[in-house]
Amino acid sequence: MTRRILASALTLATMAALLPSIFAGQLEDAEPEINFYAMQRTRYESFNNYLDADDDDHDRLDFWATRTLVGMKTMLARDVWSQVEIQHIGTLGNQFPERSLTTSFGIPILQNVDPNLGLYVDQENNIQLYRAIVGMNDIGGSGLGLALGRQEFTVGGNLVFGNEPFYNGTVFDGLTGWYKWTPLTLRGSYFITQERSDPATRQFGNTAGNEDQRVWGFDATIPLGDGEGNNWGDVAGYVFMMDDGQRDPAAKLEETVYGAQWGRDAYTVDAVKANPMTWSIEIAIQDGEELTNPGDPNDGDTDDFSGWIAEGFFGWNFLSHDRIIHRPAVGFITVAGDDDLTDEDFTGFSPWFGDAHCRIGCTDFFTVGFNGFDAGITATWAGYTIMTNPGRHKAFVKYWQFVPTEDSVRVSSGSGGTVDIEDYGTEIDVGYSYGYSENARLFFTYANFSPDEGLVGSNNPDDSIERIYGGLNLKFK
Repeated sequence: MTRRILASALTLATMAALLPSIFAGQLEDAEPEINFYAMQRTRYESFNNYLDADDDDHDRLDFWATRTLVGMKTMLARDVWSQVEIQHIGTLGNQFPERSLTTSFGIPILQNVDPNLGLYVDQENNIQLYRAIVGMNDIGGSGLGLALGRQEFTVGGNLVFGNEPFYNGTVFDGLTGWYKWTPLTLRGSYFITQERSDPATRQFGNTAGNEDQRVWGFDATIPLGDGEGNNWGDVAGYVFMMDDGQRDPAAKLEETVYGAQWGRDAYTVDAVKANPMTWSIEIAIQDGEELTNPGDPNDGDTDDFSGWIAEGFFGWNFLSHDRIIHRPAVGFITVAGDDDLTDEDFTGFSPWFGDAHCRIGCTDFFTVGFNGFDAGITATWAGYTIMTNPGRHKAFVKYWQFVPTEDSVRVSSGSGGTVDIEDYGTEIDVGYSYGYSENARLFFTYANFSPDEGLVGSNNPDDSIERIYGGLNLKFK
């Protein structure tokens, strides 16, 4: 009921906000301003020992990941805009060289036949509608804005909602409304994250009566400082709810996340001169209901659960030659674990849509959903970054240590029912990027993870897990 009320309220707010603009003649025909842009990324990826941590098993995997995006943003009238983006994702070599079988057989009737014959990834299916939005800014001079459609959405430090630019992006279907009351910005959002009522698809075998999975909530951001260089970052707070409305009561899951973040970054010489510190601290607390036995969703039992995740870093910037920025920094991320599996309370954290890349080491072996032995994970790091303004050169080195959040987990009642969890391991990441021009950037990263007993056990191989990637990002405006 709550989500329907929110959706109806946002719709009525949209209509009410449009009326003053219409009567004031602000939506009169005007010459559209159209801006085209594009992005292309080609990245080499190499993984070694990623699945078994064993040098004796030759399991190196390498490939070239590609992403090509073409977009158009149009100002249709004053404060009225639209944005459409199409992207293709894939890997080099995932199709035969020929575009039709006439190349091999020379038969005219084969000119439109897929040369892969359905045996390989269908290259047409890798083309996606990435964003499709219609929006309005500052409607009728009220400070109210709206965006409807498929859109990127980020909150705070991208711990709960992110757009994952390193991989292939994250988008949400729904409505976002915001109100700017200087300096405060307040947003309300309503997204459908899984459609279950479409009779044409019946996703995952769902039957009639199931309701969609939806996420809705509010967030607010306020900048701190005088706006003239004395910048003390931004503070963001948020609360979001997820309702997985399947018909079976045992599968109805409800989650709520409350979070806050305070952070400031400094990537320019002027920003460093104004304040040499850079930091971020964010915590998200989660509660709701989960299945008592996820392997048997029909047993009808659910348990309350509560979890949390916290992340932070602090760095100090200093200058050399008035244009080179040096930054030593330290940081951490902690994902809650559950130290007692015999009770009815679950205290781990269930991840939503946050950015994953380099969040817990650049091998991306761990994610915020990692919950080995239900003990969670805590990662601490120390690093050093050097970069030139405005960012032509950038290099970094970072050392990680991974340990369980809970040192022991009770897995059964009685004596001997508690398991001690050892450390997971350490990692070192080294990277460099070079801005060849305003529109082209080359990059390279080497990440080496050394697993410990808490991950592989005492009698299994514990050889280093390696990830190497590098490539080129191109942007056209």
